[in-house]
Parts: sequence; C-alpha cells; structure tokens
Amino acid sequence: MAKVKNVIAVASGKGGVGKSTTAVNLALALAREGAKVGVLDADIYGPSMGMMLGLPEGTRPEVHDNKWFIPPRAHGLQVMSMAFLLLDAKKGIGMFEKVNIPVLGVVENMAIHICSNCGHAEHLFGEGGGERLADEYGVDLLASMPLSMMIREQADGGKPTVVAQPECQISMIYQDMARHVGARITQQAGAQGMPQISISDD
Repeated sequence: MAKVKNVIAVASGKGGVGKSTTAVNLALALAREGAKVGVLDADIYGPSMGMMLGLPEGTRPEVHDNKWFIPPRAHGLQVMSMAFLLLDAKKGIGMFEKVNIPVLGVVENMAIHICSNCGHAEHLFGEGGGERLADEYGVDLLASMPLSMMIREQADGGKPTVVAQPECQISMIYQDMARHVGARITQQAGAQGMPQISISDD
C-alpha cells in the first residue's frame, strides 16, 4: 500500500445497485486517462469483478516469496477479488465520515431508463435523488448513469462498456466521471493520509 497514491472506494449499503459495474468502468476510464489502476473487489458475498473483466473462472493470484499476491491483469488493470481467495447510500457516506475517509462524490446509478425501441426517457426510481443527496452532504454529483441493458450485458460478457464501446455516450459519461474523480483527488492530495484497510471475519 505504500506505493499506492490514491484509493477510491465505490460503496453502498444495498446489494444489486451496480457498485461493481460502476467500479470496473470507472477504473477502466481512469486507465484510459493515463492512470495506473488496480481494482480490489472486497465484496464478501457476491464478488463479480473477475467475471466482469473476462478473467477465467478459477483465476488465482500468483504468490511471491510466500508473502505477496501478484494480482491478475485484465484490460490493463491489476485485479484482486475476494473470489480469488480464502447499507443505502447515506449509510455508505456516514461510514466513510466516521473513519475520516473523504467522500469524492455521489454516482446516481440506474437514474433514468431510455427505451431501446422508441428512445423515451423515464425516471423509474424517481428524479433528482442523486442531486439531493449530493447537496445534503456537500459533495459533487459525479454522474447520473442510465439503466441500460447494454452496460449489464457487456459487463457480464467480460468486456465492460468503456472497453467494448469506448466512444459511445455511456462510455463518455464514465470518462467524465473519471475526470471529475481525478480532479477531486488532486484537490485533496496531501490533505488526507492513506486509510488502513483490513479484513476480518466478524
């Protein structure tokens, strides 16, 4: 960890809201911006990062000197996942505040559905929730991502959208998110030390 300059956590207290999909596409977008990026999938119950990045089932990290894991690589990313070893948004923000980890912003995932047949746009889960949450906590709204079958299909197929269709509109949203995250990290550089990351079974 001493060589890691920045850690970006993508978190939510709820399952199935697209944390892994957001994390993997953000990581790929940051890599396209020129950053050296690694991904840690710390989901104990449903780790999916390896599958999303097209790593074969049964992938394991190499071990160096019986001390260090060497992460597998996929699409230019170093990848570690709970699958390789042994709350709602407010709760997620609150959790980070308690341990003094700065919140870079809010990503409103599945914010709007655009019909693939007619192009009609609908806010299936209500409108403006991400913006209200960001305002409440005084952070940026980094992106409002659409509810898109393409995002799911490409991630499930091992080629997330930023790799599969790097110039499409959704990839551009991820790229814009990556630029905002990069700018926020630059602003906060030196203001916060590296958080301690530990895993326990309790």
